[in-house]
Formats: sequence, structure tokens, C-alpha cells
Amino acid sequence: AGLGAVVGLYGKTPDQVMSISTFLTLILFGFGPVMIPAESLSPIINTLSLLSPGTYAASAFRQTVLNIPDRIPLSVDLIALTLFSLICFYVVSQRLDWRGKN
Repeated sequence: AGLGAVVGLYGKTPDQVMSISTFLTLILFGFGPVMIPAESLSPIINTLSLLSPGTYAASAFRQTVLNIPDRIPLSVDLIALTLFSLICFYVVSQRLDWRGKN
């Protein structure tokens, strides 16, 4: 949600926001073991996947809902997702004019 808010703030038109959101979704899912098992990905992609919030969300989902152990501990997933959210919300709060003043 935070990343979507950032994209919405910087997009010029609704079409541009939709295009950027779709592109980011594909990139975030592609650079992590979201749809593909981590064992099937190259070591470089596995390392890069640690920059994607989708990796931590998928890991937390597998551990809590499916009860499947993962390479990333649940506590690390929750901390990473919290940090990603705080960073996105900080960017949004700094950029968004809450009072309607320009």
C-alpha cells in the first residue's frame, strides 16, 4: 500500500500510475521467491530478492497460513515489512500536502 501511494504521488496521469504499478508488481514478484521456489532461482536473484517487500510478504504468508518453513525467519519478515512500510509512509507524508496548500 505504501509503495502504491508513492507511485500515485509521483505519477502524472492515472494511466501512467497504472503502468508503473503493473511494472513494479511484475518486477517485485519476478525478483523473489514469490511464485518460484528459492531453490530454482540463481544466487544473484536470491540476493536481490532481499530488497523486495514481496519476498518478505510471501515468506510470512507461507509460514503463518500454510505452515511451511522458510529461509527467512518470521520475525525478520515482520521487521522488514514494517521498515518498508515506514519508509513508504515517510516519503508519502513528506511529499503529500495534507492541508491542500501548494
